[in-house]
Amino acid sequence: MNQATSYIDSSQLYGHTSVKANSMRSFNGGRLLTEVINENEYCPLRKRSGSLLCDGRDNVTVCFEGGDPRINQHFGITSYSIIFTRFHNVVADKLQELNPHWSDEVLYQEARKFISALNQIIVYRDYLPILLGKSFTSCGLDLSNNITTKYYPEKHAALHVEFAGSAFRVPHNTIASCYNYVDKDYETVDSVKLNEWMSIPDPLVNGSKLDEIVRGMTTSEGRFYTPSYNYLISNFMLHKHENGGDLDLLSIDIQRGRDVGVPQYIKMRKWCGLPEICSFEDLSKILSEDVVEILKNLYADIYDIDLLVGALLEPPVDGGTVGRTAQCLLADVFHRLRYGDRFFFDMEGQPGSYSPEQLSSLKHMDLPCVICATTKMDEVPSNIFEPSRRDVGGRFVCRGVTSAGSRADKCVSLPRALLV
Repeated sequence: MNQATSYIDSSQLYGHTSVKANSMRSFNGGRLLTEVINENEYCPLRKRSGSLLCDGRDNVTVCFEGGDPRINQHFGITSYSIIFTRFHNVVADKLQELNPHWSDEVLYQEARKFISALNQIIVYRDYLPILLGKSFTSCGLDLSNNITTKYYPEKHAALHVEFAGSAFRVPHNTIASCYNYVDKDYETVDSVKLNEWMSIPDPLVNGSKLDEIVRGMTTSEGRFYTPSYNYLISNFMLHKHENGGDLDLLSIDIQRGRDVGVPQYIKMRKWCGLPEICSFEDLSKILSEDVVEILKNLYADIYDIDLLVGALLEPPVDGGTVGRTAQCLLADVFHRLRYGDRFFFDMEGQPGSYSPEQLSSLKHMDLPCVICATTKMDEVPSNIFEPSRRDVGGRFVCRGVTSAGSRADKCVSLPRALLV
């Protein structure tokens, strides 16, 4: 059942085993393998197989190989893998420039350490406050500029089944139904349905399409919070697949929770210390009467309600995008993934810990910096995880002499203090 590591270690880029990690390496200058297509670097190509996924379909010409086996599933995962593969190589090249005596192994490990640290920063500083609410993450999950993380060996840095089987599926309700292609003038020039391009990454290697998709993802709003999933992934998730019937992701997520033995919604509310619910009448205190009536018709007993169903139905917390039960379960895991990980990027007193100067430099990095360094985009939204303005005031400039130029230069060239 366990195919991925629990730690936020960028294994979705490097792979979950040493065999997989080695297969992604060039063993030259610490770089990852890439494939040059139309004068741009992409992830290496995957060999053909007989599967129903990307590498087994006749109507697909390009399938990528990556640390995440789902790399070709949709444009979001594919774009992430391409961008961070490129960025790993940018970091490795800069490390080699500054430390020409380092071996390939040292260059690779240091670049990987850098990328893992950056991913942890993006998750804890930029994403979790949007997901859980800023006031909530300020209690042990924020990244203060002056405080490092203390290691607690008694904290088990694992994903409990409630997290993996249900709670972290709740954000599926924010998945939009379309990808927008947005040009350099921030005009939407095309839009494609999510399900029509699942496991078909071909468009990303055509001209400037990767930049247009990334620009679209960083400027288009996600789906407004609602208990349901979008219509396409709830009815036609594999609509274009040969020999594949239509699937409902919400049904799959509910059944997955049942298969792995996720406790029911009412039990997990109690575990989180929330007001106890003992009847459908009690449930009316937190959900609308119409919703409670529907639940009565679907479940014989209130203690049968699936955790995912109950978590999706709860109203979002102030400043966040999930309800209180999901907030509790997600925060518990991310707290343990930080304080129970001896190699967390700002962990103090461990072999290989970054110095205070290096940490300060590293915290200037963010996802817009990565996009600037790995695409031909001239401008990137300043805050990728919040609704973005498409006017100039909502962006910072990647290149050129502007008021934001000094920051952009640091993004593209990388902080020297961290790499020396």
